Amino acid sequence: MYAVVRNPRNLVVICLLLAVFCGTYACQQKPDVQEEMQNLQATDRDVREAAVRALVQIGPPAVDPLIKALKAKNPSVQAAAAKALGTIGDKRAVVPLINMMKNSYDLELMFEVAVALSQIGDQRACDALKTASQDSNSFVSKIAKKILAESGLCNPKKNKKKKKK
Repeated sequence: MYAVVRNPRNLVVICLLLAVFCGTYACQQKPDVQEEMQNLQATDRDVREAAVRALVQIGPPAVDPLIKALKAKNPSVQAAAAKALGTIGDKRAVVPLINMMKNSYDLELMFEVAVALSQIGDQRACDALKTASQDSNSFVSKIAKKILAESGLCNPKKNKKKKKK
């Protein structure tokens, strides 16, 4: 071993191999779900946004904890969870998001829930947004109408055109 390391050329090759191996290993590590769920609870909006990005990167394993986070007492935490769920796009989130839409009137939260439902693209989301567009609360109805118009969720022809682009 000592003879291999004594040759400067071999030492450079060994160092490069170690650097590549260590760098590749570090890049392959995914964020920890539990740690990011704690970050989602942070009062700092930037920390929550970073947690959303990390949870989206984690993907489907983060869905169940995110669904649980929809029941948090803080509407900003609920909104961050909804945002992550919409970006992940897992259909398991549709019913809990619809329930959020029915039971909350926080403007930020309602917007994130409506966007999340439109991103998931399930027929149940279309029906829920149509119902919300007729809500007696003007904020809820405006948000739902806006999302329906912009997403094309309930318009199959518009969805097909969007997918082709």
